[in-house]
Amino acid sequence: MLKLDSKRSRYLEMDWQSKQHLFAIEPNDSLICCDLRGCIFDKLDLSGCEFFGCRLNGTSFQGATLYETKFIGCFSDEGDRPTDFSNAISTNLSVEDCHLGG
Repeated sequence: MLKLDSKRSRYLEMDWQSKQHLFAIEPNDSLICCDLRGCIFDKLDLSGCEFFGCRLNGTSFQGATLYETKFIGCFSDEGDRPTDFSNAISTNLSVEDCHLGG
């Protein structure tokens, strides 16, 4: 983890596959090229977070707050579990160049 400033942490190439709780992730953090397959982000406040090039098969964002959250170049393989955004609060959510289907 590299601190960019007091408001944003940057996580680069973290392998958190199948972690159930990532409470270290806070609003405005950046996750870059991380393996987040099977991770549980349910009901977390991920406002302003940026996900760049992350692997998201089976990742759950159920009920998470995704206010102004960005997903750029993220991927979920069609042959595996899809990303779950059920009941997420997704005001001003930005999804660019991603494949999150299943």
